[in-house]
Amino acid sequence: MARVYAGNLGQPRHKAESAIMKQMLTIAHRVCPALSKTAIGYASKIEMVKATTESLAAALIHYGQPVKLHVILDGCPADYKALFDKSFRDAKNVEVDISETPSIGNNATFGKQVDLLLEEEEARLLYFSEDDYLYKPCAFSAMAEMLDKNGADFVTPLDHPDRYRGITFENETSPIVPATFCHWRQVPSTCLTFMTTPSILKRSRWVFDAYTRGTMDSSMWLAATKQKLFAPRALIGPGLRYLCGQNVPYPRLAQLCAWKWFGVKLFTTRKHTLWSPIPSLAIHLSSDCIPPCTSLDKDWQVKGSHS
Repeated sequence: MARVYAGNLGQPRHKAESAIMKQMLTIAHRVCPALSKTAIGYASKIEMVKATTESLAAALIHYGQPVKLHVILDGCPADYKALFDKSFRDAKNVEVDISETPSIGNNATFGKQVDLLLEEEEARLLYFSEDDYLYKPCAFSAMAEMLDKNGADFVTPLDHPDRYRGITFENETSPIVPATFCHWRQVPSTCLTFMTTPSILKRSRWVFDAYTRGTMDSSMWLAATKQKLFAPRALIGPGLRYLCGQNVPYPRLAQLCAWKWFGVKLFTTRKHTLWSPIPSLAIHLSSDCIPPCTSLDKDWQVKGSHS
């Protein structure tokens, strides 16, 4: 394990604040060298990771609060570590730990993120991070505000495009909360990049452990939010087709898998809230994840992209 420390975090204003101020935000950030089939904007993974690492560093510098960043390099060549050393050289508020794993894969690295973040006893906020996101400068301030002031359990930086395309759940309505940096919409599911608190992660670990064993990310989130699950009439037909090995629309498949994986726990565990920003605080560099009214080249300076 390589340990890189950038800068002096300084002293808290009061001694009683020291435990909180020492690590206000802890991030577990995972990186793999393979370029996804749906990746957009970059011809190679190293080129993408260079851009996203610089974007993450800039957003954390703008955030200004103490940050501890755990970087998980899963089967990455040596030049990936050099990217983090260079990008965070001027990040005075960020302490970086870099660990390497031998290509253990998506599910296992997510499990490692859970373990790392639950070990951070002094953290106030926790963030699960992936290597294919670009951030607005205000992204972390906005997410922290939503958790601090509005009682959210989970927040994602992404405004999901499927909320606009009619391919999610029918008759879906969402509460919307205005905030300093954006509006926030309550949603049933997201991807694997999100922010929460230590107490919520401990309470909901049973959900995230299921993902490491093979459940869908959408099913995992439906189990946490308890949204779109209790509609037995709507699930009977798709359930029968699923049992017969026939194709089932993605939203129904997510619902069915949630029942398959979690069963009675859906009745006996707490419902959590998940919020998504409008407009997006970040861009997920995947062709099926770009929010509406977004131009990668004009809005995010991704060269060669015209989406």
